[in-house]
Amino acid sequence: MRALKLNMKNTDELLIETGSWLYAGSVECIVHLVERNVAYGSGDSEDPIEVREDRDGVFYYLKMSDPTAPGKFSTESGAFESIEKAKGYAGKVCSELVWK
Repeated sequence: MRALKLNMKNTDELLIETGSWLYAGSVECIVHLVERNVAYGSGDSEDPIEVREDRDGVFYYLKMSDPTAPGKFSTESGAFESIEKAKGYAGKVCSELVWK
């Protein structure tokens, strides 16, 4: 597997894997599993510090394409601490997801 390095929002991002699934059984949607060096905090002063503050480390996110705008990634998950957890979540929200 070859990772592609992207730089978005001043954060290093590696494309780990790509998958696809059919929205409403007919519209192909793409899912990117990416690795970043930060887990973004909520910024809400009422949240506990571990939720409120950004954390440095290795984290995984899912970026999902918009079924009404092919090529536009309009939905992004929160941070996962492992590839397995990110893929497990993706499998629950994207029916019949196939990783390529």
